[in-house]
Amino acid sequence: MAALGFNPLCCILCGALISRDRQGFQPWMHSFRAIYTVNDSCDTACVSGIGIRRQGRHPLRSHCRASLWWPRNDPSLEGGHTAGQDGAVTRPLNFNSPPYRFRQTGELFWGFPFHCACWDLLTKLRPWGLLDTQTIFDICRSFPARDRVLLFGHDYGGICEPDSMFSTYPGEKPQRMLHREQPLSHEPVMNEAHEHPLEIPGLREIFEGDYADHCFANFLMVGGSTENDPFSPLPLEILELIIAELTLEDVSQLKQASQVYANLVLPDTFWHSRFRRGGEFEHVFESMECGPQCKGRWRSICLRAKKLQNHPGMLNRKRIVKLAWDLLDLVDSRGKISCSMLDSSPLLLGLWEPSAPLHLLKWVTASRSLLSRDENFDHGTRCLYRLTVAVPYDVTSIFISTIDVFGLLYISGIRFEQKSGPSTEVGYIHVESELLVTWTDSKLDCVTGFQLAQDPRGIRGIAIESAAGVLSNWVGEYDGIPRRRLIPHGSKPDGSYGIVLIQGGFDALKLVTLSVTGKDEIARDIEHQVPRDANVWYPEIPDPCLSFISVPELPRAYRHRQEEMPLSMILFGGLKGELLPHIIKMTVWIADTHPVNCVVWGIGFTFDCLVEGKSSLVLGYSRDDGEYDFHIDGQGGERICQIDKISQYSLACDLGFRIHTTRHRTFEFPPTSSRVRLREDPITTSLSVPDGTIVGLCSRMSEQITPNDTGLVYIKDTVDEPVYIEDPMESPPMDERRNPCIEVKKEE
Repeated sequence: MAALGFNPLCCILCGALISRDRQGFQPWMHSFRAIYTVNDSCDTACVSGIGIRRQGRHPLRSHCRASLWWPRNDPSLEGGHTAGQDGAVTRPLNFNSPPYRFRQTGELFWGFPFHCACWDLLTKLRPWGLLDTQTIFDICRSFPARDRVLLFGHDYGGICEPDSMFSTYPGEKPQRMLHREQPLSHEPVMNEAHEHPLEIPGLREIFEGDYADHCFANFLMVGGSTENDPFSPLPLEILELIIAELTLEDVSQLKQASQVYANLVLPDTFWHSRFRRGGEFEHVFESMECGPQCKGRWRSICLRAKKLQNHPGMLNRKRIVKLAWDLLDLVDSRGKISCSMLDSSPLLLGLWEPSAPLHLLKWVTASRSLLSRDENFDHGTRCLYRLTVAVPYDVTSIFISTIDVFGLLYISGIRFEQKSGPSTEVGYIHVESELLVTWTDSKLDCVTGFQLAQDPRGIRGIAIESAAGVLSNWVGEYDGIPRRRLIPHGSKPDGSYGIVLIQGGFDALKLVTLSVTGKDEIARDIEHQVPRDANVWYPEIPDPCLSFISVPELPRAYRHRQEEMPLSMILFGGLKGELLPHIIKMTVWIADTHPVNCVVWGIGFTFDCLVEGKSSLVLGYSRDDGEYDFHIDGQGGERICQIDKISQYSLACDLGFRIHTTRHRTFEFPPTSSRVRLREDPITTSLSVPDGTIVGLCSRMSEQITPNDTGLVYIKDTVDEPVYIEDPMESPPMDERRNPCIEVKKEE
């Protein structure tokens, strides 16, 4: 097997390589068809003629050329005449993403490739006249591509695996997939994946012949007692319906467990059903062509097909058919996008139109890894539509539509029912499966905010805040997924300020970003968002009674990629400080790396009672090595009162933590090492709370946390009279030298 080499290109259906003509792969892997367009004509996708990928003059480059009949499909798909390639042009094609920073200079063709064999297989399952190629094109545009592999989120039937070099955030699946490779050789592990899925020796022959099985009707054989058999009261028709839902292996076991089924002779229709959608041999689509002439022989055909099930070509076909049905199911479930404020169907965003709202000071937006249309789409998501609707003032009910995208549930649309007039809707509305938003203790009076469960691909779950201060039920998937709160500028704690407009950003399937705004006059006086509302949190959004100091900023590298690393929190003191007397130990796990660089894997607290069913809580990850313990007399009143973060500006690295308690004890980790030779005096940033009690820590997390990425969580002290105490994180940022809670100084 040849290695993938430089500049690989993969079929978007099967995930296997579309190889160059002299690269050492099987011939069927050289040719392709493409669903393509030209420049930014994204609403007019066409199917190309057969193309070949050839080696270019430069050893690291290859050219993909195919016959194009733009703006028409290949006439041969409909049985048209193609002699002499009438009207066709042969042009190079760019694949899997619009050209990076495309500037509309001439005609540039781009699209998404299929092996010719995979395309033929797809049209076996869905005839060409019924195949919605425009929707397939739109769906492909909604997923990023990395190393020429379209990242749908699945592993292409096992031939790909997550890239272990790229970490994921808590609660999220890895986005990047790579072909499995042999150790040391770096050759792709494809096994049967390079076998031709349409040419399987002996397969067509099993449908030929004039023999008969002679079991046209269903009947029961006499023999054995059925007195205690629970199936004995059922009529023959019900028995047949039950067994039609089972696999051959299940039928064999059922016959051993039930005398009724042991006496049942399976009819020809049962064996024929094995070749239909959902059956063991649904991938043997030759049965559709030979169906009428095989009547009375389906049992023999089924048993012969079973003998071929381990043939490499059959295994590859079975894998690709599963992927093809998943894609076709997604095409069927997509539906039409709608927006009540438009008189016609929404139009796609142009290549140069921004994905985010135009008036940034007016809107508050919840998005993650949202890339603009002219950026290299190798991660995250992007908008194809940006739609705005007004929230009706007389809303009676709110319904949420969802869609299953390769095993993950996403929000696809929102519909507001009102007392008078038609519903207001935005997005892909699936009325037959939409879910009602409900409140347990009150009814809806005004929408004041949203809580969203988001991953880098879109919005997975949604809950709605009402003016009564009550959160609705969650719709979609939300457990274990990073969440954020979305409220308009000027929102009041009493819920007296509602949402006037919402703006959704959609790709071809789902809601990927959501923006809200309130009254226009508020936009002139934008307030700084508190940390609770300005960040993505995992696993839950903090309680409003908590305050924060020195919330870590997003690293520059992540801001550049439009990513947002979730904030996580360990509430070791409890929501009201009730756990502080039960703390007996603090533990820090540090990676065994160069002594100058402190890499913290986890911070934990151990209690003398069970907390959430456990004796300890951990922020990050616990390990078997690099463990440092610091015992705390929580029952005796000892509390953490200050944290020092020690670093060096010139080395741009963290040196460690220093914990201070009310007993004037200090815990430093990692312990000072004589091996460390510093270029300059270390810088210490001290965090303390003059008007409250420290009850937790927060940090941005991927695979690790570091001292400079950790902030304090505290609860404010109660006072006899209502006095406003300014929280430094709830006001516009100020210089740390003027912040009484943060002190920066050089170590002596």
